[in-house]
Amino acid sequence: MPDIQQRVYNRLPVWGQNVAVSAYGLVIKHRRYGGEFQRYFHELMDSQWFSKDEIEALQRRKLKEIVRWAYEQVPYQKRRFDRAGIDPYKVECIEDLKELPVMTSQDLRRLGRQLVARNHKGRLYKTYSSGTTGTPTCTYVTADDLRRNYAFAARSLTWAGIPLTRHRMATFGVRMVSPHKRSAPPYWRHDVVADNYHFSIYHQSERTLPAYCRQLSKIRPMHIRAFPSALHVLCSFMKKRPEIPRPPAPVAIITSAETLYDHHRALIEGMLRCKIYDEYGCNELSLLATQCDGGSYHLNS
Repeated sequence: MPDIQQRVYNRLPVWGQNVAVSAYGLVIKHRRYGGEFQRYFHELMDSQWFSKDEIEALQRRKLKEIVRWAYEQVPYQKRRFDRAGIDPYKVECIEDLKELPVMTSQDLRRLGRQLVARNHKGRLYKTYSSGTTGTPTCTYVTADDLRRNYAFAARSLTWAGIPLTRHRMATFGVRMVSPHKRSAPPYWRHDVVADNYHFSIYHQSERTLPAYCRQLSKIRPMHIRAFPSALHVLCSFMKKRPEIPRPPAPVAIITSAETLYDHHRALIEGMLRCKIYDEYGCNELSLLATQCDGGSYHLNS
């Protein structure tokens, strides 16, 4: 959230902040799940049962499509192919691209909008990497790109037994939903559009965590999405204070954005009495790896 918007948000009463969070939730719902989302989702639900040969055939077809599209619509990519002596119309498999230089994150930052296709439709949205290589990288995406990405994410939720339909959930993420200076509950805000309770990870302490436990017990979320470290703090407190009632077990917990350590998993699953499904994604929308019920990570690329 830009600084000026955050300052305005911080001045609102709690009910006004709930309205703001819900309004943003409505925007996000359309951006992620509008347009062709349903078609992408159902295609993925079908293709997950493909044989190895069918998946490889689909990958080759998609590769040829994207290579030719990049050559025709992105002038910089056309120059790269021409310099490497690669005919995009003869590319049949990934091995045919071995002479194409690998693009680095420095290239992405330097080139910026030069990598945007000429025929892109609609508004462009900026996404930023987490900066694990030192400097965050900006990537431009369309609403359709976002919907394709969230179709993969929605499919992985079904592996955890979580329906695509609206249901109550709790999120422990990076969003500053409760102002830093707040010293009393509630430390959460409710997006009524998605029925999603956003819990502040910045207010967790021995003093405040009883309120977190009471609220989770009250709302009974079907699933929880969280940074592993945030849930580890909560569950460590619950273990230390057994007299505080534990919330009902959700169907599943989805963790992301940080490394999920084995001892964190064991504690969280033990205290909340349900399974964790970890995922690894990137804001460039190029890769998503998610766990299935068997614990294996599956690449959705």
